[in-house]
Amino acid sequence: MEDKLRVTGKGKPGNPSGDLYLNIILKESPNVYRLNDDLIMEEVIPISLLMFGGSHQVTTPWAASHDLLINPETAPGSKYEVKGAGFRYQGRTGNLVVILQPRLPRIKSEAHKEALFKLLKDIETSN
Repeated sequence: MEDKLRVTGKGKPGNPSGDLYLNIILKESPNVYRLNDDLIMEEVIPISLLMFGGSHQVTTPWAASHDLLINPETAPGSKYEVKGAGFRYQGRTGNLVVILQPRLPRIKSEAHKEALFKLLKDIETSN
């Protein structure tokens, strides 16, 4: 997205001073988009955090850090809101909505794969 911003009286000195024109180019982010005043961000986290809960730090597009307290047994795609960390426009500030997605572990050992498979099968059949 491209836009121009005019700042009156801040350009070339003179009587009267000229105007300053700024060309603004907004670069799209692959994991953040704007919905009205809210910013929507997808965050990939370890699957263990989704399963057992815990704290996870996210960095907003404004470079501020926020801790999310993730509940145990959180489903993939769950949304957490950070109030007031969204887009600022005309005196209003939206929220940052963080959509949690699992990062699946890479299991290199056949023994670990078999053990995990057996454990998950046991858990699934006991529920």
